[in-house]
Amino acid sequence: MDAVIQLLVTTALLTVASYAIAVSGEELSERLGHSFGAGVLLGLITALPETILVFESLALGQVGAGLSSAVGANAMLMTLGLGLLGLVFFLKYRSPITLEGKYGLELRALLISTALIGLSLLASALIPGTPGENPLEHAVLALNGVVSASVYVIYAFKSFSASNEEEKGEGGVARPILLLIAGGLLAIAVTPYFLKSVEEVSQRFGVPFEFLVYLVSPVAAELEEKLSAYIMIFRGRELGSPAVYSFLGSKIENSTVLISPFLILGTDLTSYSPLLVALIISNLFSIAVLKDGRLGLKESLIGLALYVSITLALYSLGVAPSH
Repeated sequence: MDAVIQLLVTTALLTVASYAIAVSGEELSERLGHSFGAGVLLGLITALPETILVFESLALGQVGAGLSSAVGANAMLMTLGLGLLGLVFFLKYRSPITLEGKYGLELRALLISTALIGLSLLASALIPGTPGENPLEHAVLALNGVVSASVYVIYAFKSFSASNEEEKGEGGVARPILLLIAGGLLAIAVTPYFLKSVEEVSQRFGVPFEFLVYLVSPVAAELEEKLSAYIMIFRGRELGSPAVYSFLGSKIENSTVLISPFLILGTDLTSYSPLLVALIISNLFSIAVLKDGRLGLKESLIGLALYVSITLALYSLGVAPSH
């Protein structure tokens, strides 16, 4: 099949998956409470394509590709994603998104995971040699990796506990869970073909593939998540908060579960320091604008500008995220 046609077909299939995930996320957030329903379960399912991409890259020895996918998706959603979400919400409802429920848990988990990434990057810069040459550096990174993964486990457990204290809607969860699984499985099945078609299109039109990995692979892995959030806010004003939680939940996974394998395996972080700095900046931006529980027009515009700045900086530095 022609690469361009395959790209169009897989994009259409991902859109179908997006709608199923969005509907299930809406119903689950009402039944289980916004924190757990949208933040953990929806975020975990929508991040599955990206999770598979990261671990497949590691298995194939393509460390740079896996790391750039995790970091690129995080930077995109925490700046461009939140910015567009807030902007679309403001244009439709003429008001900022006000978070409901106990959103402080998400922000604390994000702050801790970001600090661990910063400490790991600092350790790689200060300790002589590479993790493969210096057992001390490898031990420090591995410890940070284990702690980072534990942060997500604790976050998920506490989110579930918090959801039991929140007001829940009536009705069973069988239908939304089935929709969520169906949409997630469809996204998982289609995403590899989407990525392959992106690579073939980049070769056909002479676009540098290495930079395209950072720029385009997050779109493939996160397409259903971004569309799901936008569909949610168009379905109702009250769904602005769950839409933001869906971003936070999966990006906490990016900063913990998806980064921890690279730390545990002793990846030379200095080779990818621009990417990790971009990850830290995007995380801190999301923490700053969401700390007061609202995402307004000003914050949205700053997020859009920040994503453009990060992307241009990586390009101008000659960064090849998948090297």
